[in-house]
Amino acid sequence: MDESRTCFLCNQPIADQARNVATYDCGHSVHLHCALQRASQHHTRCVQCSSSGDVTPDLGQDRQIALAASTSLAVRRRQLNPPASIGFWKRLWRHISPFVPAPQSFRDHVYNKTSLDRLQRIGFTHRDAIHENLTWNALATRYTPTDLLLFGFTWDDMVSMGVSSKNLQQFTWPQLRHSLNLDARKLLDTDMTLSELAELRLSAHQLSELGFTWDTLMAMGADVHTLKTLGLSFEDIKLLWNPPAGQLHKCGFYDRRRLQKAGWDIDNLTHQLPALDRTNGRALRLAF
Repeated sequence: MDESRTCFLCNQPIADQARNVATYDCGHSVHLHCALQRASQHHTRCVQCSSSGDVTPDLGQDRQIALAASTSLAVRRRQLNPPASIGFWKRLWRHISPFVPAPQSFRDHVYNKTSLDRLQRIGFTHRDAIHENLTWNALATRYTPTDLLLFGFTWDDMVSMGVSSKNLQQFTWPQLRHSLNLDARKLLDTDMTLSELAELRLSAHQLSELGFTWDTLMAMGADVHTLKTLGLSFEDIKLLWNPPAGQLHKCGFYDRRRLQKAGWDIDNLTHQLPALDRTNGRALRLAF
């Protein structure tokens, strides 16, 4: 018998071009189900190389394929046999009853703090949350942004579930920019205000990368007060957008009292603001 093609856990031959094979770091191969059964008993080292350290098997994509197929089957089973809806009085009784029934709906599982991984395995998807009219805040207070993204929620899902700027604060910049593919247009479609945008604590460069132009900020009501809440410095404004003096005047950058009230450095601005041409021929830097 060719030992190189024999599973040393069950002593049965491994078929040529077999898919369900687990290969240890040392190069020895066994049947996938044998490796999984052994791993379930907390034994992960290669029996043949037990003296050379803890070498775990590479399960390849077979395990992932099996899990994906199992999940798809569970989803299909739930679609073919949806749970019966319950009336108002029954829902009320479930809330006031001291007896906690087994969770059935997606909402039940969420409030029961069932893990999203478990929900996926029993056949629930992100569409169930939308179908049951769950709010995004209900999910955000129970699950991490990473888990919610892995579960399949998209930006459109989040908007339909009422995501807020406070919810977005929980996401990292890479998640906002790359996982959700956010940009200025998508944020503005939610009627986001400048104060809500400020709650995201994005840097000037991040705002620029999202596509926020100076005209966009002006349309949102940018002035010396709201721009200060965004955490922007005048150096950032000049470097990234370089607005003309006329627009800076509209924002209040030539009004000393407004600048002082908003907390700007007057001395610094005096040397950075461009001269503002007036119709009578005079040039104005700051209205003292």
